[in-house]
Amino acid sequence: MAVLVPYGESRAAARALSASLFARGVQGAWAFPWVLPLALLRRPLGREELKILAGRLREASLDGGGRIQSGEGAALPFPESAPAPFRALSVYGPVMDLPLSPGLFGGMDGILHVFSRAVLGCAIAAAAPDAGKISFRAAAAANMLYRREDPAGPGKDTAGLFFTWKLGKPVWLPPVKKHR
Repeated sequence: MAVLVPYGESRAAARALSASLFARGVQGAWAFPWVLPLALLRRPLGREELKILAGRLREASLDGGGRIQSGEGAALPFPESAPAPFRALSVYGPVMDLPLSPGLFGGMDGILHVFSRAVLGCAIAAAAPDAGKISFRAAAAANMLYRREDPAGPGKDTAGLFFTWKLGKPVWLPPVKKHR
């Protein structure tokens, strides 16, 4: 999966939101890292592709002066093209004002699905209480491996949501002044 990783105070705000969701009974509040899913991939993006994507993401953020800000909370369902364990899941969090389109990935092969909107993942949930306000300017594009795990072992029944993830080496979005 290609993701946008926010840095700075926004990460602390996202962690606080996950904690708040957990306290309100949202079971999947810690099941997704605090990143914005951008696209499902057949293969990881190469370093040069990540640099191009980072530049395009910065360009897309310039309407807000380079700052990406949140609106209301929403659930972002995984598409039908996602692997089977994920098709019934949704990433919940604040919707960010970053326009996503297939054009962000123009010229890159291996893209399975570009998400329709940018949601900062704070939980795996269909709906949840208000997401609060988050904004950031410092961010990086990265590949992310995301897997559902079976904590009880093969063949054992469990109702829990357990996931593991690993972020690849990030590529920082260029400074705003270079793109004005």
